[in-house]
Amino acid sequence: MCQGRIAAEQQLIDEPVISINPSRQAQVPLAALLVCLNVVCNVASGEFIQFQETSGARPFDSPYFSIWFNHCITGIAAALILALRLWLQRRSLDQLLHASAYTRVALARDSILLAIVFEAFNICWAESVSKTTVSVFLAISQSACVPIFALSALFLSERVTAVKLIAIVICTAGVVVVSTQPPESDDGSGSPDTTAAVGVFWSLGYLGLYAAYMLLWDVTAGRRAVGDTLDVTLLVLGAMGVATITLLAAPLPLLVVQHGSDILPSGSQWLLVGTMAGLALLSNLTLMLALTTSSPSFVAVGSVLQIPLSAVADYVLHGEAMEPVACLAYLLIAIGFLLFTWQGRMEGLRADHDLDTHNVEAEEAGIDARPSA
Repeated sequence: MCQGRIAAEQQLIDEPVISINPSRQAQVPLAALLVCLNVVCNVASGEFIQFQETSGARPFDSPYFSIWFNHCITGIAAALILALRLWLQRRSLDQLLHASAYTRVALARDSILLAIVFEAFNICWAESVSKTTVSVFLAISQSACVPIFALSALFLSERVTAVKLIAIVICTAGVVVVSTQPPESDDGSGSPDTTAAVGVFWSLGYLGLYAAYMLLWDVTAGRRAVGDTLDVTLLVLGAMGVATITLLAAPLPLLVVQHGSDILPSGSQWLLVGTMAGLALLSNLTLMLALTTSSPSFVAVGSVLQIPLSAVADYVLHGEAMEPVACLAYLLIAIGFLLFTWQGRMEGLRADHDLDTHNVEAEEAGIDARPSA
């Protein structure tokens, strides 16, 4: 009898608390809100760019500098917000690093790698939108939920369920329907120059790097943010900003020498560039927080909401018609996201129940099963 009790206690000690991180699964409603905020920021950025083009304002046409500048602003702002939060908490940076199991070397390694991949997929985006049609880029980029879900199942132990598969199929079907709709100005002649292989190449590059970034964030910052979601997200974003400034500031003078002053914004363009940087800050922050509080698959499915929201914005702001077939596609995308959100919430409730059951069994056996600090 005594040996059986000892064996049971040892099993409880050795058994992992839970296979799924309950703190992340339980935050699905918060993650859904963050994804929606991220989609709003991205649509707002698109509308702002469109406003520049239609209002006669000369847009700043140096995308690489804009990408670098946006991410520098994001990193600096994240570092300042983190510094204020640590000061209010009377907490040091070393204490935060210790709580998140980060060393300075590991933080530098992760932030440099994340910054490189982040810059790379944004550059692929800038090249894709100028070298292919909207429908081709949309069909490729907004299908990211498919490879991200597959890779998450293979490498991140993403739970594969029938509901998730159905949700992804429904979202992808909506994307396909939208991307195959002819534009209003289509005269039947097509535009072969913009659908050349180079445009598809850049679009596929964007897709692959975007998926890699989502998974990379999950295995770095996402796994270390238990209990300190906001602070760890700000920490890594701030470190990425430092890495971005350090890695890309050196070539900037060479670009100025090669291309002249056109590489930098003029006086009036700084306002436009600054506004875009502010929207990029909100977009990046909500994206990383959504990744930290949920999973790459969840964020990828939620990002498809940009399609219906963009259509609604165009209808309200520009009076563009919404075709019945397109409206059906928008409905499919929304249903897919709601199904995925519901499944994630159910997994969170199940994870909380399993954790409570484990703790009760451990308490009955006289064992403190709570994770040590």
